[in-house]
Amino acid sequence: MCGSIYHPGVDINHPTKLGNADMGEPISSVANGRVVSIGCNWAGLVVRHKTAQNEIVFVVYGHIQNISSGLHVGDVVKKGQQLAEVGRVGAALAHLHFEIRKAIHPKAFCDVAYCRAVDLFEGRYILKDKVLIKQFYYQPEQFVIAQSSDK
Repeated sequence: MCGSIYHPGVDINHPTKLGNADMGEPISSVANGRVVSIGCNWAGLVVRHKTAQNEIVFVVYGHIQNISSGLHVGDVVKKGQQLAEVGRVGAALAHLHFEIRKAIHPKAFCDVAYCRAVDLFEGRYILKDKVLIKQFYYQPEQFVIAQSSDK
């Protein structure tokens, strides 16, 4: 359980629904990309995207359920394509965990982030060194804004 440990992504809930009421809401790809991981613990789906600056990033869609049938590792996805539904895999309440991992992230394709900081960062405790974890992540809001301007 993560508790109040520094959180490199954002947890997204429907603005007018409380608790698990947004369970089953559709989740769409934020940009064109390629699926690199499906069903890796709470990080249910990871999609590789290229930014406008040609940088590779990995978007984690976490705590999801009902991944779209026919979607497989290696598949190309289009911006706006439905990927899955809001779920609560590995979480107390239904929500979408959305994070942007830089390609240099040591475990970009799978579960492992703030919850397993000791294993990931060779024993360095994340709360004492937020700078270290920021080396591996982007702020999701900036990425989404940049993608929204792409046609």
